[in-house]
Amino acid sequence: MRSQATSTVSAESRPQPKIERGFVPTRRTDALVVEVVTRDPSGYAKIGCMLEDMAQTSQSLSSEPFTRDKCLTLLDQAEVARVLLSKGGLPAAVPARIELSNLDHLVISSREKSVLLAARRRDVISVQIDGLDPDDNTWSVTATGIATLAREDGVDADLFKRTVDCGATLVILPLTVVTGQRSR
Repeated sequence: MRSQATSTVSAESRPQPKIERGFVPTRRTDALVVEVVTRDPSGYAKIGCMLEDMAQTSQSLSSEPFTRDKCLTLLDQAEVARVLLSKGGLPAAVPARIELSNLDHLVISSREKSVLLAARRRDVISVQIDGLDPDDNTWSVTATGIATLAREDGVDADLFKRTVDCGATLVILPLTVVTGQRSR
């Protein structure tokens, strides 16, 4: 039974739970496990755990998902993209040149040290491009994978000769997850 004293405590004076989200290792490369926990005076209490399929994007009612082939076509036509990564522990987007290679990976050319560090650490990064179609609808394509440094014999260096001569680093991004959509 609860005492009268505890039932009259105001909502403002009670400690508010802190929600935290984090990555939980999984063997699947196309999934993300999100664990939600609350912190209270007695420690951590698990609220729930869900598995999100990264290959499935949450589509709004006004968007049309692209097929992987359509996404690859758009990536092949792009010259510049945003590289999405962690920079100093915070999310960042940096510009880079890209080239689709063998329909299974992107070659990223960047002078940004954060891209080089992400490749050295084999971080998960994303590359994002967007644009307008002929009907003025916006579209977006995102490719995600584990970044690695390019080997000199594994990349056609002539494609990036100008940027490599200016001090750029070449990074390989396998196309593990590719999603895209057009907004109507």
